Order: sequence, then C-alpha cells, then structure tokens
Amino acid sequence: MHRHRELCEQAVDPLEIAAGLEAHGVTNRTAARFRHRDVFALAEEMYARVPRGKEHT
Repeated sequence: MHRHRELCEQAVDPLEIAAGLEAHGVTNRTAARFRHRDVFALAEEMYARVPRGKEHT
C-alpha cells in the first residue's frame, strides 16, 4: 500500500482515500488481505496512520 502514500498524505478525509483506492482497482477482497472488512475500513486505517501535509484551514 506504500504506492498510495501520496494519496493518503493529500487526502482531507478517509472517503477521499477510499475513492482513490477504488479508482486504482483496490476491492473489498484486496482490503480483506490486509485484514479489513472493506475498502472504507482500510482507508480509515491508512488515513489515521499516514502523516499528511499542513492542515487545511
């Protein structure tokens, strides 16, 4: 999932990451390989773990 780092760093919320993952072909089956119930749960984990740029105000 390291190839999606830029997406995660620039995302304003987990839904943006989920949309990007799905656009890159990540499915619920792929998310299950990472022990998440679906792409949205995986996106939430990625959002929480990856440092992003400056906060938008």
